[in-house]
Amino acid sequence: MSAASDRENPGTVLPRLVARVVCHFSDGETRTLYATRFSLVDADILAMRLPRAGETVRLVIHPRGLSPLGTIDGRIVATRLDPADAANSGFRVVFTRFGQHMLDGLYRAVTALGLPCDPPGEQLPVEKRDFPRIWGDLAATVETPEGQRKMSLRNLSMSGALIAAGDSGLPAGICPGALLRCHLVKPDAPEIVEVKVEVVRVGKEEGEAVFGVRFIDLDPVTAARIEGLVLHLLGGFEE
Repeated sequence: MSAASDRENPGTVLPRLVARVVCHFSDGETRTLYATRFSLVDADILAMRLPRAGETVRLVIHPRGLSPLGTIDGRIVATRLDPADAANSGFRVVFTRFGQHMLDGLYRAVTALGLPCDPPGEQLPVEKRDFPRIWGDLAATVETPEGQRKMSLRNLSMSGALIAAGDSGLPAGICPGALLRCHLVKPDAPEIVEVKVEVVRVGKEEGEAVFGVRFIDLDPVTAARIEGLVLHLLGGFEE
């Protein structure tokens, strides 16, 4: 995340990602997410698309710098969605079934990473609101009626983005209701996420022309790639 993002959203604190977690949800979907904390009995997992509280999940935890742990069954007990800051969004899962060998592995991992063995005392409140967003200067190519234009994203969420048009101003044809195609460029990687968008507002911020868009016709694969992009921007993860 750039210095510009800190100016726009000065309260943002990037989370410490302590483990990569492969989550096998009860609906059959498998997603790779990241834990900001885990203990001997539970874990907090960063996510942009929240599962249902009460849902069961099977986890494989890959602690940072350590060997992966085995399979742990769990139940989601709370979710949190912070529209203003994606770093605060995710869910808490309580471990429901694992053997002594797994408990020993968890203890070694939390000790090595300097994590508390016991769960935190505070509750994770349930919120059902808009998708969270992340702030920053991110690359994008927008197909406008005048042709392709390289622009930047002021912020990004699972449902849409705020796009800055640059010094040349808004191209003709960009107005509320206009349908466009955007290519979101993942930093430090050749991956490009292509999405169809609808313009929902236009205006100016800090003297620069901007327009807000919402994503439309998102398929599950594209939604998962956008979530991966947001998680990448929240700090990335290296084994």
